[in-house]
Amino acid sequence: MKNDVKSRGILEKYKSHQSIVQFDMTIAGEDEIVSGFVIGLSPEFVFIRVVDDFSLDGFAIFNKDAINSARSNRSDKTFWRILRSEGLLNEGIDCPFPLKLTSWSDIFKTLKKNDYHVSVQYEDEEFVGFVIGAIVSVRQKSVSIHNYDVNGKLNESPTKRSYDSIDIVKFGDRYSTIFRKYLKK
Repeated sequence: MKNDVKSRGILEKYKSHQSIVQFDMTIAGEDEIVSGFVIGLSPEFVFIRVVDDFSLDGFAIFNKDAINSARSNRSDKTFWRILRSEGLLNEGIDCPFPLKLTSWSDIFKTLKKNDYHVSVQYEDEEFVGFVIGAIVSVRQKSVSIHNYDVNGKLNESPTKRSYDSIDIVKFGDRYSTIFRKYLKK
């Protein structure tokens, strides 16, 4: 299905119709479902406003290659109607700042400039994992993130991830937006 999603322009259709889309993806070596509105596309990336449990919960950017399938059916349309009826679409679904989807480097520079904490799921030859925290530095081939644990304790030093290992980046969600207020060294 990966090639069908790209070649038929289905993502562009979902974006133009402001459809809720359910993506079945492989992220950090695991099958995962991520739902949301497609708000940006590039040859490499998909940018969505995440929809979770009848709420808009931040944003996600992922590589098109991670997509196994994408769909928007009657149940997603029902979900959209409920969100609208509850007034949850009144704030809009767009990102509050322009974000170029040209490279991971450009994406992370913009997120750092706008002071967002990010959660990054990744997979490389040695590790499959997750980091969450403030973006410390953005380089040509990697990003460093000051990770914190489930107790809000910051790691002593930032975690460096190469862009070719990153599967998905989330930001602006309730978890990272609230938790960052309670971090401790």
